Amino acid sequence: MDEPLEFEFIVKSVADEEQAPYVLEFTGRALQWDDDEATEVEAGTIRGHRIDFAAARADGMDIATLMDSISPDISDFRATVFEGGICYLPVSNKGSGCAQPLCDSLVYIDEVLVQADRRGEGIGHELMKQMSLTIDIEHALIGLKAFPLSQDFGRERDPEEIRKVKHFYESLGFMPAGKDYMIKNADNCFAMKKRLQWRRQQAAEAVPPST
Repeated sequence: MDEPLEFEFIVKSVADEEQAPYVLEFTGRALQWDDDEATEVEAGTIRGHRIDFAAARADGMDIATLMDSISPDISDFRATVFEGGICYLPVSNKGSGCAQPLCDSLVYIDEVLVQADRRGEGIGHELMKQMSLTIDIEHALIGLKAFPLSQDFGRERDPEEIRKVKHFYESLGFMPAGKDYMIKNADNCFAMKKRLQWRRQQAAEAVPPST
């Protein structure tokens, strides 16, 4: 198939009324036209949640209770990654004495799935890139469980499969957090890099010339 990929994202509040003001769920699909089938076929998908910690804190919500109510994976992520129950953004100079910034939000990726016959084409990378352009990721921590998915439920994952999955996320700038999880400061995502570059340009242009 030579047709370019198209991306479709659906973002909506979760059904739970207590969670809805703070939690969005998103689904992204990579689609491509198949001339033989005369229809669009799905090359890959990405699913996840965005949790607005800033709004929840402002309303006096308990972050741990909120996260634990969403899913067991998100609850386990919180228990594994958060330091003293607090979400911090990872920084490269953590030992420099600078205060570690708090997260305003968490983007938790539940699943990235690329069809077996389309792997190695950069589709997973493009899905992550498109997600960063669609979801509000400013001051966000991005987290996921770096574990290979399988339709064969109960099958033990091969160590080589796990290594390849973790290597894929490392290539996107993720770092290990605990045994199975990986995290990334969203400021290092494609969309935020563009936004921060624009802000620097605007700031430089706003500086009056020296006399």
